[in-house]
Amino acid sequence: TDCFSHNNGGTLGSFNNCSGFETLGDDVTFVNCRAIANANKGFIAGESGVTHSKVKYVGCTAGANTGDGFYFHDGQTDSSISNCSSRDNLGSGYVLASNSIRNIITGSTATGNAVNGFRLDNTSYAVLDGCISDANATASVGNPEIYVVDASSHNTITNNIVNSSNSNTSIVEHDTANFNTFANNTI
Repeated sequence: TDCFSHNNGGTLGSFNNCSGFETLGDDVTFVNCRAIANANKGFIAGESGVTHSKVKYVGCTAGANTGDGFYFHDGQTDSSISNCSSRDNLGSGYVLASNSIRNIITGSTATGNAVNGFRLDNTSYAVLDGCISDANATASVGNPEIYVVDASSHNTITNNIVNSSNSNTSIVEHDTANFNTFANNTI
């Protein structure tokens, strides 16, 4: 609770790729924590090739990191992000990555991130509900605010507010993404 990780990995030789908080475990909760100006991601849960579950971020903030604000790695399951803020990161605000399953993002905001506000990348049975994506895609107008891509399936994207002042697209379902539900989003 109330932890602060900032300016990690900027000029530390072999440690130049540090994230603010990296969780490689199960049943972990972060409340009101901040990850600011780190040399990689703000918050990262999971690792490649290993399944982890039940990581929760509540009221946390990721800002000005050189990677994504919040990132659920391959195999992260049954985890959640609620009432969080991701702002001015050089990656996406929130990413649910390959083979993450049954994760939830609710009541969270993404503003001024370089790529997407929210990216569901080969994830399934996720819920993105009641979130705000505003003025992301600062690196390229080709980056959608909400991007559902690469075999993402059976996800529910509902009740979100999207202001696409930088991007030329608000919500995109792309590539082999199928069987996703989009409803009651305000563009």
